[in-house]
Amino acid sequence: WMGALKPLDVKFENLAKMLQDYNVLPSLSPSALGDAANGDVETEQVRGMKAQLLNYILIGHSGETSQVSNAIDQFFTGVQMNDQLLQRMARTLEGNVAHMESAVRKKILGPARALVYDAIELNGLAQMMASSPSLPLGEEQRQPPLLDLETSTKMQQACEILAVIGEQFVSDIVEARFRLKDMLAWIRGTASQVKARGTASDSVLRENARKRRVTDSGLRRFADYLSAPVMDDTDLLEHGNHSQKNDGKRSLTECILSA
Repeated sequence: WMGALKPLDVKFENLAKMLQDYNVLPSLSPSALGDAANGDVETEQVRGMKAQLLNYILIGHSGETSQVSNAIDQFFTGVQMNDQLLQRMARTLEGNVAHMESAVRKKILGPARALVYDAIELNGLAQMMASSPSLPLGEEQRQPPLLDLETSTKMQQACEILAVIGEQFVSDIVEARFRLKDMLAWIRGTASQVKARGTASDSVLRENARKRRVTDSGLRRFADYLSAPVMDDTDLLEHGNHSQKNDGKRSLTECILSA
């Protein structure tokens, strides 16, 4: 997952550095990084970058946002934002995420569902053995069941919870794929519009910008992603995401997508 998002992370890191050069975002000095025990400085950086991108979408160019507009325009006119490179990056990223989704379905969700089926059968067998009538006096007593009913019921419930978590995991990946698609469409469309600015109305750049223009619904969805709050480590732990605390910090792409 982190490897699939790496190309976008690099681009957003370049954008963050450019916003710092334009004094839009505060620079991360070594002393500031040392004072950030829980990553608070990095969280504020991400919040600031999301806010500036949202302002760029909603306001565009204005006197109050000239520095932000100039920084983002320079970012989109860079060599790394060539349309062919963006297309190649989008295909690679979507393919990697789709491959990850397929692996999760095969290696996590499938076995979890099979485990639920086996647990239900085992619990049914335990129920049958528990409800069997006792033998009459004088006959040989039957062997105690290998698995008591309470234990088998708890195991079935645990397996069902595991399967539900697997379903939620796949659902999160699918939602992230749609969010990535909206983001990549906005990046490509905005890059074409910025490069076409100031050219003739019948130029090739203008025509490309019209073709790649993002729909209003897609733009609204991406603005919603940018408007969502950035969760810090405490919020992630409250939502049950314990791995993020151990891994350090989320990627810029995850934070911007609110994924």
